[in-house]
Amino acid sequence: MWGLKIRRRRDWLVDELHARTQRAEAERDAAQKEAAAERAAAIRTAGRNTILTEQIEGLTAAEAAHDADIEGMADRIDRLARACARYRVALAAETRRADQLQARLDDALGLTSPAVEAGASWQERRPDKIGGLV
Repeated sequence: MWGLKIRRRRDWLVDELHARTQRAEAERDAAQKEAAAERAAAIRTAGRNTILTEQIEGLTAAEAAHDADIEGMADRIDRLARACARYRVALAAETRRADQLQARLDDALGLTSPAVEAGASWQERRPDKIGGLV
């Protein structure tokens, strides 16, 4: 009897050990599949990072060139604004000068006399206009 009991116990232990071994092998296989999937994901991520890094470097170079263009444009705009201010001052001075010369010419030709000023509305008082001929 003792022999049968020991044999059953031994068979049960062998079966239990076999089941645990199978569970451990299944867990190992699952872990290997998960590790392979993670490894593949890491490789894909590294590839994406490489591509994105190259794109960023390209954009950075283009941005630097664009920044240089903007700096050049800003300098040009500053120069144009200063030149415009100078031209406006010169235009105002020339306008004043032309007005003074026109006034002197009007004085020299006698256009500022009271008689000329009085005859400014002569067409309104013409006698032939009243009849509607003109």
